[in-house]
Amino acid sequence: MPQSPAQLVPDAPATPPAGDTPDWTGFADTVAAVEHEHGVLPLLGLFDTDPEGLAAGVRAGRLRASLGLFTANARFSAAAAPLTGVRRAGHVALSGRVRYGDPRAEVTVAAVRLEEELRLVLLAHTLPGVRHGPYGERGWLLVDDARLSSAVLSRPVSLAPAGGLAAPLDTCAWHVARHAAHFSARLLADLRRRLAATGAGKDALSTSQYTAHEISRLEIEVSLAAAAADHGPGFRTEGPGGQAVGAVLLACGDVLRRTHALVAELEAELGLPDGPRGAGEVSRALAHGLLGGRRMAEGELAHRMGLTTETVRLAERAETTKTAGVAETTGVIETTGVTETAGVVAR
Repeated sequence: MPQSPAQLVPDAPATPPAGDTPDWTGFADTVAAVEHEHGVLPLLGLFDTDPEGLAAGVRAGRLRASLGLFTANARFSAAAAPLTGVRRAGHVALSGRVRYGDPRAEVTVAAVRLEEELRLVLLAHTLPGVRHGPYGERGWLLVDDARLSSAVLSRPVSLAPAGGLAAPLDTCAWHVARHAAHFSARLLADLRRRLAATGAGKDALSTSQYTAHEISRLEIEVSLAAAAADHGPGFRTEGPGGQAVGAVLLACGDVLRRTHALVAELEAELGLPDGPRGAGEVSRALAHGLLGGRRMAEGELAHRMGLTTETVRLAERAETTKTAGVAETTGVIETTGVTETAGVVAR
């Protein structure tokens, strides 16, 4: 029986309890609960009808739901819907693939591009034409000609500040960023504990200045990222669709990914015992694919900073006085390419 969606998401501890061993599976459950409470439930208000009873089931806690709005795509843009809908006689046919974060979810909220509109769908995992993909436990749905009534789709939405998506997704991102930063701190504290327990006296691995410096440097970055995430929306006075949440999510996802890599590296090199619970497929998927992963976070932040368009046009009129046999020219430069600024790459 899934937990009631009204249950509060547990707060990540500011400091790890003594003897606490990080649990990647528990962290995955926390992220899933955040998505459900701060992402899925608010988005249900965008559905005017519920002919299949899925929204009612999610609200009542009978169905476990996850977000499928962070599926990576070639544009690395949250505005690119993972599903395409085609109207046919009496129904809509869906195709595409969707990534969802909760492996125990029974329903996923996904975006659909239907003609020129962006809509949401509550996609039941048992719907004919929907099957689970072979990409690991963290959940992919392969959708091929899945047919449903157009009445189950939401009203048109967008990522504009008043478009219905930005506010819940930003709230979800703030919470996930905070939990990611604090979980990174727990991983590093556990790593220090295991280094101290390996060897004895001055020969303990924790006495190595080399590893201590490497860990301390990352701990400082984790602390700064956590402080920013703890401020939440108050970090900057901006409404939905702002830049602060994207920058903080990117920073917290980065320290989680690097912490995961450092722990795995030292475990392999030094043979450390008693590692975090749930390491493996779950930890790799969360470290690299949290809310769509680094490239999706970069792409969305770049979009909010006004850095991305699919074709960047630089119109320039250069008039040169005809001298030394050079004709007067007027040029228009059109280019597509890469803009890099403030650590963000927009393609």
